Amino acid sequence: MAATVTAGITDKAILDAFEERRREFAANYHLMDMTKEQEDAYFGRIDEHEAVICETPAVTIAGIVAKLRIDFMHRAGAAWSDHAIIDPTVPAFIDGLAEADQFTQLAWAAVEDLARIGGIHLSKEGR
Repeated sequence: MAATVTAGITDKAILDAFEERRREFAANYHLMDMTKEQEDAYFGRIDEHEAVICETPAVTIAGIVAKLRIDFMHRAGAAWSDHAIIDPTVPAFIDGLAEADQFTQLAWAAVEDLARIGGIHLSKEGR
């Protein structure tokens, strides 16, 4: 993982929150029948993780990529774009992106480029 720019400088808080956000989402992705209490608890945890990601200034490429993946998922706002934080190599993501408008494709291309420059493997590392 390319989380370090120089020795000792990391985005640990962002990356930990992203990984927890990602795990929560992946674990609950296929659940359709949540009780109101379960749903409230789930979204409460998601909101906490996203608040850390949003409010913590990034100092590494990995931190920026994590922020952009969350942003992309929300901005595209489709079922296929949810995979931006889970695994963007799944067919649903690839097909959805292929059908998306040019600016959505451009936004994801920038995420991929930044990840490549930072040595981040989006499907293997999750961040």
